[in-house]
Amino acid sequence: MPEAEKYPYLVVARILEHICPIGRGAVYEDPLILKLEELELGTVTGGGTQMGDNGKIEFVDVELVLANTDKALDTALSVLEALGAPVGSHCFWTDADGIEQQRPFGRAQGLALFLDGVNLEPSVYKTCSLDELNDRIDAALSKDTLGRSHDCWTGDTETALFIYGQDRHKMREALAAVRSAYPLCMNSRLEDIPVQN
Repeated sequence: MPEAEKYPYLVVARILEHICPIGRGAVYEDPLILKLEELELGTVTGGGTQMGDNGKIEFVDVELVLANTDKALDTALSVLEALGAPVGSHCFWTDADGIEQQRPFGRAQGLALFLDGVNLEPSVYKTCSLDELNDRIDAALSKDTLGRSHDCWTGDTETALFIYGQDRHKMREALAAVRSAYPLCMNSRLEDIPVQN
């Protein structure tokens, strides 16, 4: 059976997260393909990235073709939520009657850790790295499976790390020790990522 007949419903899952195309593929698309194809419910056909004026990614799209918009869609959204899709994400499609439909999904809450990119001692930038900081963040959060760092953005004067998990208050507590101990976090600020509509 041709794929268009097997999977007639085109669904776009809009994930409200700053995550680069490679990250989008690794975090969301590849695991979703495996699950949908294993269950013969659909597959991923593509994706996209919406950039803001400041160079930050505002959201990403994952395009799916599904066998139906009940079990197959429920499965796809459950997988995306388990992979860390944030609150405020939504999907949209056209039903059999030609009516546009939308459905919200996502459970993760987000924090943005903004790092001072210009005012620290030069030795800090030479001896510290974002990779090491990400490893420390993930280690601090993984103790209680609180979440993980997903991606980063670098501007002219600061860099932001985007961190997602189930409870931003517990994530803040877990990150306090990392921020106080790692020199690259001097002058940093930790902000909630607001839920978008």
